Amino acid sequence: MKTNEDGRSMIEMLGVLAIIGVLSVGGFSLVNKMHNSYEANQVIETAGELASRARTMAREYEEDENSKKASMNSYLCKAKAVPDIFLSEEFDDCANMVGANGITYNVEYIGDKVKYAVQIEGATEEMCVQIVTTNWGTPGSSGFMGLSVGTDVKAVNTGTASDTVALIGNKDHPAPMGIGAAASACSEDGLTINLSFR
Repeated sequence: MKTNEDGRSMIEMLGVLAIIGVLSVGGFSLVNKMHNSYEANQVIETAGELASRARTMAREYEEDENSKKASMNSYLCKAKAVPDIFLSEEFDDCANMVGANGITYNVEYIGDKVKYAVQIEGATEEMCVQIVTTNWGTPGSSGFMGLSVGTDVKAVNTGTASDTVALIGNKDHPAPMGIGAAASACSEDGLTINLSFR
């Protein structure tokens, strides 16, 4: 006499659990990558808006005799020419602009070939790679002159910066870093990224 047994064997159950585990790990990794990309896009958007507003104020800053006593950050802040995030009650002193996730933004007036630089500090390696591979425009459209990672912005202006400076092509037609150069330049968290504009 034969009996039919319904149900699943232990091996089948282990197989199902393994498949669920693999899908969970893959899903978590995908969500993590999407979150990192979203954060980097926020930094890029904030830096781009800050650069655009600084460009409109740079000439006024140059001509204002009192401006030399204040940093460009403070000057932009007093003129309410900074992104809205820095004008909220949390940021009553936007001379020290700290955004989401502890990312610090600074606008430094240079005043020669490069008029000013937007500095980004505190980015992770992944953010850094995304920021430096972004197309920031051309000198004619956005005033973008080039970028550097971990290099003093004044060195970019004088041409004495180290090999981490990304003036790809030539100084009249800068381009974003390639992925290989970006991965090499962004080799650790917290490096300063300088975006130079005229």
